[in-house]
Amino acid sequence: MKKGFTLVEIVITVMIISIVGMGLLQTHSNSMKTLELINSRMEVNKFSTFIFSNISKNLHQKQRTVYEFIKDRYQINDDDIIDYLKSATYLYTQNELFFLNFGENADEEDDSLFQQSSNQESNKEVSDEVKREGVLVEKISIKDENNNSTSLYHFSYLQNDKNNKSIKGILTGPCTIASSVRVENYYSDNKDENLIYDLANALKKEAEAIQDYVSIIQIDEPILSTGMYELDTARRAIKRITENLKVPVAMHVCGNVVNIFDELNTFNVDILDHEFASNRKNLDILESIDKKVGFGCINTKLKTVESVDEIKDLINEGFEILKNNKSFMEINGNMAVKLNNYMIIDPDCGMRLLPLDVAQGKLKNMVIASDEFERELTYG
Repeated sequence: MKKGFTLVEIVITVMIISIVGMGLLQTHSNSMKTLELINSRMEVNKFSTFIFSNISKNLHQKQRTVYEFIKDRYQINDDDIIDYLKSATYLYTQNELFFLNFGENADEEDDSLFQQSSNQESNKEVSDEVKREGVLVEKISIKDENNNSTSLYHFSYLQNDKNNKSIKGILTGPCTIASSVRVENYYSDNKDENLIYDLANALKKEAEAIQDYVSIIQIDEPILSTGMYELDTARRAIKRITENLKVPVAMHVCGNVVNIFDELNTFNVDILDHEFASNRKNLDILESIDKKVGFGCINTKLKTVESVDEIKDLINEGFEILKNNKSFMEINGNMAVKLNNYMIIDPDCGMRLLPLDVAQGKLKNMVIASDEFERELTYG
């Protein structure tokens, strides 16, 4: 005779099934909440592009519909779209984080270049901005009624009319952008020439839009040193951007450029900017460069601050090689004049991954080293 289940076994089985069922329900509930949270945040990010295109301190702490934020900037005639934009409401905040001071006290030993507004984000109104000289960094955020939010950091260059300091406009180059985008339908892949040329056409409009507000435009094309892109395609794309611009144009290519330098030397730019602190092999190109050189002399990959003497030694090493450059030696004037007309002292690359105090220390020592080297070259 076949033995059946005991009451205890049945009770235990029901309990196990109940526990598993409750776990599955909880997992489903958590998944649904996570999905709702993701969708809410995606909704915020979707609208943020439009709202952030109309940055204004007058909007600080204002709660408005998306339509109210953008109606003066975009012409929208479709009633369904207008109703959709009116259905979402966001709180806009614009807070000063810190001020990078270029004013009279910026070089004093005891003063930090970074003038922190406060330990917390500040809501204070910034008066007298026209009297400040430097870069104002602000955090701009939007938040919906469920506290889902997104932010960006906004940099404003404040210049006193009495000062002749200027700013550099920076654009990421077409090949570097192409290498980082997702290509699905219209273009064959990330190396499609049509993609690169279309990006160049768009970047030309950007360059033309900012050229009246900057003293120089720099195009960043770090991808070119990897060999992933055809240099002839890159050259034609850069030419599309730079033709007929009214300001000097630099092209920054980091990494080892020795093997591609003959081609880079033919690009339609005024300045070629490269790494020399972290890529000493690049010093060899100084004998043949036909353009002004952006001489990267501080290593932006290291979180240590180079001494003034270390930087001066590298500048001097580059200078000694330039003496063998025919174009450099044909410049009229003494050696200091020649150097000023042929070399721009700058960091190897961007410094966004460095702590602020390290970046500040590197830049401060770079400026001191450059000034001392020029004085010693002029006066002996």
